[in-house]
Amino acid sequence: MKQIVVANSLCGVMMQSTLLSKVILILASVSLILCLFIFIYKLLLLREKNKQIAQVQASIQGAETLDDILSLGATLKGTLPGALLGRGLVALKSLLHASHGEHKKLTEKDFELLQDVLDQSLQDVIVREHDYVNVISVSAAVAPLIGLFGTITGLIQAFIAIGQQKSSDIAAIAPGIAEALLTTFAGLVVAIPGLILYNYLLARINNLEHHLVS
Repeated sequence: MKQIVVANSLCGVMMQSTLLSKVILILASVSLILCLFIFIYKLLLLREKNKQIAQVQASIQGAETLDDILSLGATLKGTLPGALLGRGLVALKSLLHASHGEHKKLTEKDFELLQDVLDQSLQDVIVREHDYVNVISVSAAVAPLIGLFGTITGLIQAFIAIGQQKSSDIAAIAPGIAEALLTTFAGLVVAIPGLILYNYLLARINNLEHHLVS
């Protein structure tokens, strides 16, 4: 009686499935674990960077002179806002050295060049923030297709069993159908959470970009 229960359980279906279905299930499990790991890793990084941005914004508000801002850039070296501030200050220094006049005033063209440098720096930061995030998106898109592939192979096995036994008895086709549904389930288990995690991280990255711009 126990053997029948095990054979009819989810674990029993997995153990009795073909090699292809087992490979699909393993790939789905690895993809899900990888997506969760990337999500947690990126989420912790984004939280830390948001804290750094809040710290920089508070420090900049307390700065009164250019020397205060320069010292702030040195203090925050190694952080995300510090890197952005550092690139902006380097560009500002080079423009001040290149400018002419007694008071070293920046022209409108100089301000445009400085803005271009800051925009490019911000764009580089946002591009780096998308590193590994696309792995979640690809996994969410490919997982249902891999599950569908397993579904098709399972149904083919069911029809082969019907042809061999020349009967449509449920006992003949049940293993193939169960295997087909199992791979479909595995694909959805990866795709649905992956899609949610990807969009959540995307929203957090957009929020980080908003804080950097403001």
